[in-house]
Amino acid sequence: MNAGDLAAIENYVEFAGTDMIGLLPSLQTGMGILSGLGVPFPMGVEVK
Repeated sequence: MNAGDLAAIENYVEFAGTDMIGLLPSLQTGMGILSGLGVPFPMGVEVK
């Protein structure tokens, strides 16, 4: 991910703090972070 991608995510995802943004480049293919009103706290997910 480049700096522009990370900045866009930080601007458009309400709960994306700098700690979460810092984790994104280290995620493997198929991995993500689920966050929002439907989950009590941000959590890692794997999409197969």
